[in-house]
Amino acid sequence: MKRVAIYIRVSTSKQDTDNQRRELEAVAKRSGWQVVKVYEDAGISGAKGRDQRPGLDAMMKAVNAKEFDMVASWSVDRLGRSLTDLLSILQGLHEKGVGLFLHQQRLDTTTTAGIRCSAQSLNFRTIPNRKQSLTILDNEFTGIEECLLWLAFPV
Repeated sequence: MKRVAIYIRVSTSKQDTDNQRRELEAVAKRSGWQVVKVYEDAGISGAKGRDQRPGLDAMMKAVNAKEFDMVASWSVDRLGRSLTDLLSILQGLHEKGVGLFLHQQRLDTTTTAGIRCSAQSLNFRTIPNRKQSLTILDNEFTGIEECLLWLAFPV
């Protein structure tokens, strides 16, 4: 049975995380996953770094301790809106062999299909209108990082 941590976040205090939590717990139940902990950042922008998001920080510390096998989140933008922060999170998960499930993107990196991610949509993409144009297909990134970058910043 996969041990899963759920990460949920909303940007303002006028929003709540109930829907994200309910849906992700339902997915976990249907999939036979054991939810070991729910990490939450309520009313905190995804543009803020890990140091300003206590739920994310605690989750990444638990990733380093290998307390679970996979992180489940509502969407890639719940993890972060900053490209550098997102890459840091992905690298941290990858280095510890922790999978990632993104509900809205229907992506599960613990499956072959998830790792492949929609290869046809990856092709050769760039991110326009950022401080500098970044080419996604770069030797530093593995397929999953490329896929998540495309999902987070589609062209």
